[in-house]
Amino acid sequence: MVPKETDIVVMLNLKRARGTAMWKKLIELRDQDEGASRQYRDFVSKCGLDPLQEIDSLFLALPQDTADSGQFALVIRGSFQEERMVQCMRTVAREGGQEVVETSYGRRKLYSVPGQEGHLAVVAPRIVVLAGKDWVRKVLDLWDGKAAGQGGKDNQALAAIIRRTRTGDALWGAGIVPQSVAERLRGQPELGAAASMKSVSGSVDFDKGMTLHVHVDLGSEADAAALTGKINEQFQHARRDRNVQLLGLSSYFDAIKVEAKGAVLGVRIELSQAQVDDLSERLSGLLKTLDVREMSRTRASPAEGKNTISVHKGDTSHDTSRDTKSAAKSGMK
Repeated sequence: MVPKETDIVVMLNLKRARGTAMWKKLIELRDQDEGASRQYRDFVSKCGLDPLQEIDSLFLALPQDTADSGQFALVIRGSFQEERMVQCMRTVAREGGQEVVETSYGRRKLYSVPGQEGHLAVVAPRIVVLAGKDWVRKVLDLWDGKAAGQGGKDNQALAAIIRRTRTGDALWGAGIVPQSVAERLRGQPELGAAASMKSVSGSVDFDKGMTLHVHVDLGSEADAAALTGKINEQFQHARRDRNVQLLGLSSYFDAIKVEAKGAVLGVRIELSQAQVDDLSERLSGLLKTLDVREMSRTRASPAEGKNTISVHKGDTSHDTSRDTKSAAKSGMK
C-alpha cells in the first residue's frame, strides 16, 4: 500500500520483538534512566496511547529523492484507537503553539501541522499513515483499489530485493542505491569494489539470541569476491588485536560469516542468547570503565594554571599569575 516510486523500505515488527530477552533488556535500560522513564510516562498520560504496547508494526517507505521532494510514507498498525492517534497529534501541536489543520480527501480527513511535511490519515481500523502531502493521497488510493499497478509491489527491482530478505524478522529493510549516491561512490576510487554497490537488504531478529543477515549487490562477481576478501582480512586482523583478546571478544568472530555468491556479498551473524547476554555484560562493563576513567580525568584536571609570564617588546613590566586551585569540589557517584 505504498507508491510504486518507493526505492527504500524499512519494517519494524514490534509485535514480534515484544517478549524477547532483547526487548526486556531495552525496557530495563529505559526504566533505569529516570529522565527517559518519566518522559515516556508523561507522553502516555497526555496522549492516552502507549506506543510500545499498542503499536504492532512500523513500515517506512521512501523514494530516492526524499530529501528534495519531502515525500515518504510511514504506515502504523496496532491495537490502538485511531482517534487517540489524531488527538495525540493535536496535543503535541498545541504544546508547540500550533493547531492541527484538517482537510478532506474523499471520504477521509487529512491532518497536518503548518510547516511540517507529514500528513496523518486513518486508513482503516487500527491502521494510520503519516506521509508526505502527495504520498498520503497515493497510499489512500492504493488501499481503496483506485491505483492498480501503481503500488510498491509493482516496482520490480525493489520487489526482487525484498523477496530474498527475511521479512519475518523483527527488523528488516531493503533499498536501491540512489543514482546520485551511486555516482558519488564511483567517484571515490579509494572505496575499491564497494563503489559499485547497487542495492542493500538485511534483517535482524532476536527470537533466540540474535541473527543478522545482509546482502549487498555489487557491479560484478569480481567486485563481490574482492570486497569479501577485504572484509574477511580485516576481521582476521581485528580478531588478533590485543585489546579484543583482553576483552575476551575473539571467539565472537566465529559467529560472523562473509561470503560472495555471484555478484552478491552476504554477511551472516548468529549469536545464541547466552552469547548475547555475555557480550552485553562485557560491553556494559567496558562502558562503565570508560565512564570512570573520564570522570577521574576530569577530576584530576581542575583549573590549575601554570605560571605564565607575558613580556611585551619594549616593556619591562611582566604579569605573573599564580597557580590556583578550585575551591568547589564536585561529587562523584
